[in-house]
Amino acid sequence: MLYDAADAVEPVDPPNNVTEVALPQIAVTPNPASSAVLLEGWMVTSTVQIMDLQGRAVHRARADGLGRLSIDVSGWPVATYVAKGWTGDGRSAQVKLEVLR
Repeated sequence: MLYDAADAVEPVDPPNNVTEVALPQIAVTPNPASSAVLLEGWMVTSTVQIMDLQGRAVHRARADGLGRLSIDVSGWPVATYVAKGWTGDGRSAQVKLEVLR
Protein backbone atom coordinates (compact mmCIF):
# COMPACT_ATOMS: atom_id res chain seq x y z
CA MET A 1 0.00 0.00 0.00
CA LEU A 2 1.30 3.40 -0.92
CA TYR A 3 1.24 6.42 1.37
CA ASP A 4 -1.45 8.90 0.40
CA ALA A 5 -0.87 12.50 1.50
CA ALA A 6 -4.64 12.89 1.91
CA ASP A 7 -4.46 10.50 4.89
CA ALA A 8 -1.85 12.61 6.71
CA VAL A 9 -2.79 13.97 10.12
CA GLU A 10 -2.30 17.67 10.70
CA PRO A 11 -0.40 18.56 13.89
CA VAL A 12 -2.54 20.14 16.57
CA ASP A 13 -1.37 23.00 18.75
CA PRO A 14 -1.88 22.41 22.48
CA PRO A 15 -4.76 24.36 24.03
CA ASN A 16 -3.85 27.62 25.77
CA ASN A 17 -6.15 27.05 28.71
CA VAL A 18 -4.28 24.11 30.26
CA THR A 19 -3.58 24.68 33.93
CA GLU A 20 -0.69 22.96 35.62
CA VAL A 21 -1.62 21.35 38.91
CA ALA A 22 0.99 20.98 41.63
CA LEU A 23 1.26 17.56 43.22
CA PRO A 24 0.21 17.31 46.85
CA GLN A 25 3.13 17.82 49.22
CA ILE A 26 3.31 15.60 52.28
CA ALA A 27 6.51 16.01 54.29
CA VAL A 28 7.90 12.94 56.07
CA THR A 29 10.68 13.58 58.60
CA PRO A 30 12.89 11.78 59.20
CA ASN A 31 12.65 9.34 56.34
CA PRO A 32 13.92 6.72 56.88
CA ALA A 33 12.84 6.64 60.53
CA SER A 34 13.78 4.38 63.43
CA SER A 35 11.80 5.69 66.41
CA ALA A 36 9.26 8.40 65.54
CA VAL A 37 8.19 10.03 62.30
CA LEU A 38 6.31 13.24 61.59
CA LEU A 39 4.04 13.49 58.54
CA GLU A 40 2.88 17.03 57.66
CA GLY A 41 0.52 18.43 55.04
CA TRP A 42 -2.61 16.36 55.66
CA MET A 43 -6.12 17.79 55.80
CA VAL A 44 -6.90 18.90 59.35
CA THR A 45 -8.32 15.98 61.38
CA SER A 46 -8.36 13.67 58.34
CA THR A 47 -7.70 9.97 58.82
CA VAL A 48 -4.37 8.71 57.51
CA GLN A 49 -3.88 5.00 56.89
CA ILE A 50 -0.44 3.35 56.85
CA MET A 51 -0.09 0.15 54.84
CA ASP A 52 2.73 -2.26 54.15
CA LEU A 53 3.71 -2.99 50.55
CA GLN A 54 1.36 -5.99 50.50
CA GLY A 55 -1.55 -3.59 51.06
CA ARG A 56 -2.24 -4.62 54.68
CA ALA A 57 -3.26 -1.81 57.01
CA VAL A 58 -0.77 -1.54 59.88
CA HIS A 59 -1.75 1.79 61.45
CA ARG A 60 -4.54 4.34 61.27
CA ALA A 61 -4.60 7.75 62.94
CA ARG A 62 -6.03 11.26 62.66
CA ALA A 63 -4.02 14.31 61.72
CA ASP A 64 -4.06 17.05 64.34
CA GLY A 65 -5.46 20.58 64.00
CA LEU A 66 -2.40 21.63 62.00
CA GLY A 67 -2.52 18.70 59.55
CA ARG A 68 0.33 16.85 61.28
CA LEU A 69 0.63 13.27 62.41
CA SER A 70 3.35 11.92 64.68
CA ILE A 71 3.79 8.14 64.79
CA ASP A 72 5.96 5.97 67.03
CA VAL A 73 7.47 3.38 64.67
CA SER A 74 10.05 1.99 67.14
CA GLY A 75 8.20 -1.33 67.37
CA TRP A 76 7.47 -1.66 63.66
CA PRO A 77 9.33 -4.18 61.49
CA VAL A 78 12.02 -2.79 59.18
CA ALA A 79 10.16 -2.22 55.92
CA THR A 80 8.74 0.30 53.49
CA TYR A 81 5.22 1.55 54.16
CA VAL A 82 2.75 3.79 52.35
CA ALA A 83 0.74 6.51 54.10
CA LYS A 84 -2.54 7.43 52.36
CA GLY A 85 -4.94 10.24 53.14
CA TRP A 86 -6.20 13.67 52.10
CA THR A 87 -4.01 16.75 51.81
CA GLY A 88 -4.74 20.17 53.24
CA ASP A 89 -6.14 21.29 49.89
CA GLY A 90 -8.51 18.32 49.65
CA ARG A 91 -6.58 16.06 47.28
CA SER A 92 -5.84 12.40 47.79
CA ALA A 93 -2.17 11.69 48.44
CA GLN A 94 0.16 8.88 49.33
CA VAL A 95 3.76 8.93 50.45
CA LYS A 96 6.38 6.27 51.17
CA LEU A 97 7.80 5.87 54.65
CA GLU A 98 10.79 3.68 55.46
CA VAL A 99 11.51 2.17 58.85
CA LEU A 100 15.15 1.23 59.48
CA ARG A 101 17.25 0.46 62.55
